Amino acid sequence: MKKNLLTIITFALVLVNIVLTAILTITIMPEVKKVNELITTICDAIDLDLQAATGAESTESVSLENIDVYAVADQIMVNLKQGADGKSYVMVITMSLNINKNNANYETYGTNMDTYAELIKSTVTKVVSKHTVEECKADQEALQREIKNELNAQFGNGFIVSVGFSQVLYSEQ
Repeated sequence: MKKNLLTIITFALVLVNIVLTAILTITIMPEVKKVNELITTICDAIDLDLQAATGAESTESVSLENIDVYAVADQIMVNLKQGADGKSYVMVITMSLNINKNNANYETYGTNMDTYAELIKSTVTKVVSKHTVEECKADQEALQREIKNELNAQFGNGFIVSVGFSQVLYSEQ
């Protein structure tokens, strides 16, 4: 009789545990969803890619035969933000854009990119001038991603696959 009573008490405690766990889960899930949405919104605001573990943009979705390379004709000279050393620097960039031929905007923009050269230079200048020489030297790939994201905001998402610097020079003013 004692074993049956212990079994019934154990079973009752298990049931109470399951009920309390269900109640806890039901009450916490909406808050978890809200926090997840908040994190996603913040990441979108600062252009973080939640899918990329390394922080590198994936270009695997666009095959090489579907990429058109647009070399910006002129060098772009940008005054950089003053660094910790208090000195002013200039960055001179020779760059190219890898464009997705399969993008819906390719017919509109891709066939006459020379028309948009000044817009591209202006965007690059705006993005690069926010950084110091130390930041530019430390993480050039992040700078290229930032330029790519800014240009994709103008030309349409997925239009520019990547930004490449063929030559970068730094000079103290």
